[in-house]
Amino acid sequence: MITLEDKYVVVDGRRIRYVEAGSGPSIVMLHGLGFDAAAEQWYELIERLAPGNHCIAFDMFGWGLSERPADGYSLDAWTSTVVGLLGELGIQRATLVGHTLGGWVMGIVAHDHPELVDKLILASPASLNTTAPRSVDGFSIPDRHAVRERMLYHYVRPELVTDDFVEKVYQRTSQPGVYESYTAVLRYINDPEIRSGLGLSNYLAGIKAPTLVTWEKDNKAISWEHSAKVMELLPNGKLFLMEDSAYFSMARRPDEYAAAVKEFLAS
Repeated sequence: MITLEDKYVVVDGRRIRYVEAGSGPSIVMLHGLGFDAAAEQWYELIERLAPGNHCIAFDMFGWGLSERPADGYSLDAWTSTVVGLLGELGIQRATLVGHTLGGWVMGIVAHDHPELVDKLILASPASLNTTAPRSVDGFSIPDRHAVRERMLYHYVRPELVTDDFVEKVYQRTSQPGVYESYTAVLRYINDPEIRSGLGLSNYLAGIKAPTLVTWEKDNKAISWEHSAKVMELLPNGKLFLMEDSAYFSMARRPDEYAAAVKEFLAS
């Protein structure tokens, strides 16, 4: 996995961490819901796309090395962060990429701000499942061993899950305030009224940008069966369905995933 320099920008009064590599058309990537989610999940994809593209991945506020306030979490705030980040970085148009909750957010941005979006990639987008896969009840911050196990699950190849990487993830997920901020996120996205009234299915039919939808057949968090509804609603969608890649295909099967993305971007 490549090493990228952490950079910071203030968006809507919050400090946001991002990384970037390459030059060319801009591709902006947003992670998913997991408490340990961050820009790193995109590093292998960035490594494969950066030749010929300006790749950016960032930590949404509430995750990673970005600010983690105790409250203020909402789809409006998250979509505003995406739009603000593009503005702060001087990006007029980009391909937006989002995983699970990140896909939900990026989908709304593509719907509400079509002038900013060249293409859209939704990786197992959230909210199509009416019940969120993670409950607030029983959530606790993991210890180092649990962090390592999660990283091994995500990245598969043990050589990527170094002691330094595990320690970096553990330190940022065990900081004061992380439990409070993450449970605030869970309470918000678990709200049935939010999932129904602001769910991605309300926006898909109005997304004009060409859209690649990626899913995994053995995804136990958000079943690939939801892809049928996504494809039915999208006016300009293409489905890429992967076998045996569980939940984190961009990291578990990076060559295959990157090849599908490159083909989509070139089309």
